[in-house]
Amino acid sequence: MGLENWLLTHFRNKIKRQKHTNLDLTQTFFKPISNVAPPYLSKRQIKISVIGVRNVGMSIVQTILTQDLTDELVIIDNKPDKLCSEMLDLQHAATFLPRVKINSSVEYYVIVESELCIVTADAE
Repeated sequence: MGLENWLLTHFRNKIKRQKHTNLDLTQTFFKPISNVAPPYLSKRQIKISVIGVRNVGMSIVQTILTQDLTDELVIIDNKPDKLCSEMLDLQHAATFLPRVKINSSVEYYVIVESELCIVTADAE
């Protein structure tokens, strides 16, 4: 017997046993949520820019993404190859991260309207 069949049989038997006790399964498995305010719908878009994608810069980027601190993230570096490789890493991890618009560029005009700009670039 496969795992799927065993699980089906197990839960069917559990439900049959619970029917005999006159227990309402909807109350057991689905508890109503009461006295909860609806989620706050903010129209404000938070934009954070990080300049420099070396070790410190990417550590900050990863922290910002995992803590869901922004709606839009911009990363900037003067080395296009390094920037491209870091963006590919972020795109691969995007399925596990909150929905954030991520932009990258070697030009500084993309940081316009950022609420926070973090400079980690070195003197290279």
